[in-house]
Amino acid sequence: MRWTSLGSDLFCPIAVCRRPGEITLCARGATGELVYREWKSGGWGEARSLGAPVARDSESGRTMPVEWPLAGCSGDATRIDLFARSPDGDLLHMTVRGDTWGTFERLGAPATTRGGVTVPLGLVTAPAACSSGPDRIDVLAVGQTGELLHTVWDGSGWSGFESLGVPALQCGDTQRSVPLSGPLAACAGGDHRIAVFVPGTRGDLIMKWWDGTAWSEFVSLGWPEAPDEIYPAIMLAAPLTGPPAACSWGPDRGLLVGPEPPRCLHSRGRREPVSRLVGRKLDP
Repeated sequence: MRWTSLGSDLFCPIAVCRRPGEITLCARGATGELVYREWKSGGWGEARSLGAPVARDSESGRTMPVEWPLAGCSGDATRIDLFARSPDGDLLHMTVRGDTWGTFERLGAPATTRGGVTVPLGLVTAPAACSSGPDRIDVLAVGQTGELLHTVWDGSGWSGFESLGVPALQCGDTQRSVPLSGPLAACAGGDHRIAVFVPGTRGDLIMKWWDGTAWSEFVSLGWPEAPDEIYPAIMLAAPLTGPPAACSWGPDRGLLVGPEPPRCLHSRGRREPVSRLVGRKLDP
């Protein structure tokens, strides 16, 4: 594998495919602007800047900055949905319809009630998003107490945030809860089937999935392994050091990746279980 430069001074890239043969790449420019490029007809178009992204609160009319990185997904050929987090932990949303780019809108944040007063809690990580159909978007993020939070667009409106809990770590004969803190990745792998991935506190990769009817428990996929550079026949543990990425190319098929420079660690899942993580050296 050899990399091709798509531009300099671009950071935090995400890629979204809304129809076969087309890719929309979004990234942060050197001065914080939102830059995008599109792959169509076998080639990349010019990079275009949309300026520094800001979000609007439809209730108060106030604006707020948009934090990086973004998350993106597409459920049909005419639409892209982008998501981000505000500095206060609000979930932000932008819709791209055809060639028309909208603006970020505030969707709100999880909250609790104390003494009859609603207290916003806010998101502590950037969101992850995936779509399993034209009228279905799942957005996940980590809440202030380390639990996995989930909200859904069903074609007519957004649900409230629900908590999917926290992983449990086995310590001898007992289990203790381990709050999440790392970045998330999510992908859809079939009709109403999704999976979410997050680095564990021990450098392992943790997975949770929705099978169309219920959520699984958190499952550790273990530590990645990579060949020793001097003795390639020996496999060494390579704990994850960066955020995971995930995608699916068909029902019950997926690929998840975690960076461990200078290798790309990957695993392929076909239904379950997910294959073990292996390392592949990347050419410069």
